[in-house]
Amino acid sequence: VPQGTGMFTFLLLVNGIIACVGSGFDVVIQASGKIRNNQIGYSLINISLLPLTYFMYKMGCPFYSNVVILILLTLFTICFQAYIMKRISIKRIIKKN
Repeated sequence: VPQGTGMFTFLLLVNGIIACVGSGFDVVIQASGKIRNNQIGYSLINISLLPLTYFMYKMGCPFYSNVVILILLTLFTICFQAYIMKRISIKRIIKKN
């Protein structure tokens, strides 16, 4: 087993738990029909993982720094989706269905 595997696994589990918190947000946003802004923001946030990880590795950060960035981006995605949901009228979704 490579050194640091425990930290890497722990951080991936933390990210999974955080991602579960916002797992229903996508369904609500898609049910509202306001998908465009969500998908654009979600895609931009997730694609930023690649350049951020590149710069972190260039600065000499440890190998698990990409998972730390992933956790931060997951939190940012949940906040972004919460903002999108705040702008959606839940009454209109219920009445529509």
